[in-house]
Amino acid sequence: METFGSTMTKNTSRRPSSPPASRPVAQARPRWSVRVASSALRSAAVALLGVLAMTGLAAAQFAASADASSQAVSSAALPAPTGLAGSAQCSAKRSVRVDLSWTPSNSRDADGNYLVGYYGVYLMGTAGPGQEVGSVEGGPPASFLTLTLRHSCASPLTLEVQAAQTTSGGGFLSPFSNPLVLAPSSPPTTTTTTAATGSCSATYQVSSQWAGGFTWVVTVTNTGSAPITGWTVTWTYADGQTVSVPSAYNANVSQSGPDVTATNMSYNGSVAAGGSTQFGGAGTWSGVNSVPSLACR
Repeated sequence: METFGSTMTKNTSRRPSSPPASRPVAQARPRWSVRVASSALRSAAVALLGVLAMTGLAAAQFAASADASSQAVSSAALPAPTGLAGSAQCSAKRSVRVDLSWTPSNSRDADGNYLVGYYGVYLMGTAGPGQEVGSVEGGPPASFLTLTLRHSCASPLTLEVQAAQTTSGGGFLSPFSNPLVLAPSSPPTTTTTTAATGSCSATYQVSSQWAGGFTWVVTVTNTGSAPITGWTVTWTYADGQTVSVPSAYNANVSQSGPDVTATNMSYNGSVAAGGSTQFGGAGTWSGVNSVPSLACR
C-alpha cells in the first residue's frame, strides 16, 4: 500500500517532567541560642541555690550561737540564792509579817549590769512552788524583804527565793534557794521604864527577828508637863546580844560589853510635853533574845 508523505514513526522519547511543586523549606533552629539560654538558666538556678544555702547556713550558725550564748548565761550566771533566813510574826488572826534576808549576787554582765534583775519570794505548797508573794530588785542592796501574808498564825509556812535574769538575754530563772520553814510567833513583848527623877520614858521593841539577827526600835516619850531639851537611854543585854552601831539611826549609840547607851542627835533632842521620838537599829543574837529593861534621863 502506497503511503503519502513521510513515514510516521512512534516517538518513544519522554517529555521533560515538570518541576515538582515547591515546598516550604523548614528553618533550621539556632541550636546555639537554646544552649546559651539553658546554660544561663542553669547558672542562675545554681547561684540562687547557693545563696539560699548560705543564708540557711548563716541562720543556723546564728541560731546555734545565740542558743549557746543564752544557755551559757542561764546555766552559769544564775546560781540559786543562798543564806535564806528570816522570821514570821503574827500581826492578826490571819495575817503574818515575814522578814527575810539572803546573800545577794554580785555577778554582772559585759556591760556592767547586775545579772539578777529581781528576786521573787514564793510561798511553797505541798506539791511544789505555789504563788509568788513578793519581789525586790536585784543587785547587792537586794538582800532583805519584809512582807505581810494572809496566812494562819497556827500553821508554819515554807518560803523559797528565786533569782530572775532580765538585764542580758532576758527571761532566765535560777534554781530555788534552800526552803525556809517558819512558825509564826506572837508579837515580841516590850519593856517600859521611867526614870524616878526624870520626865521621860523609853520603850524597847524587837520589830523583826530571824536566825542570828534582829531589828529593834526604842520610843522616847516626854511624860512631863514641860519640853525636854535632851535625853539619854541606857540598857543592859542579858543574853549576849550586840547592836550594830553603823546601822543605828536617830541616835548616837555605843556598846561596852552588855551595856548600851544612846543619846539624842542635834535635831531630835527637844521633845514637847506628851510628845515622842524614835531611834533604832539592828543587832545579833544567839539562843535567847530577851527584851532588856531601859532607863531614860
